[in-house]
Amino acid sequence: MEMTVHPAAQRPGTALAACFALGLVGSAAWQFLPEPLITLPMLLLLVMSVAPFFAPTRYELGDDLRVTRLGLKRVYSWDRFRAFCVQRNGVFLSPYRGGRSALRGVFLVGASAEVVEFLRARGLHERAH
Repeated sequence: MEMTVHPAAQRPGTALAACFALGLVGSAAWQFLPEPLITLPMLLLLVMSVAPFFAPTRYELGDDLRVTRLGLKRVYSWDRFRAFCVQRNGVFLSPYRGGRSALRGVFLVGASAEVVEFLRARGLHERAH
């Protein structure tokens, strides 16, 4: 099963607002910070932090989970995950069965009911949000 999610294309109004905010912050930083060696890396980090919103993410669910974003491919074994939680914007895959840290898993943005059925078939425990 494969799916590609592109948040900026799905929400053009939010993408336009984000571009405006990036431009505003960038111009203010360029104007008020006198040193380009400080300003340019700061602006680069800012752009990199919102890049996943503007770039498509491809999920491949099969014998393992493959996530491709910004040209980088990560492969996760299903043995890594114990549970999943359906949330408003997608599905969170957790290495824990209970309600522990939400920082160690993988979030599948925009996952459908078909993905949830696939996860159930893989034997992952569904936990409440």
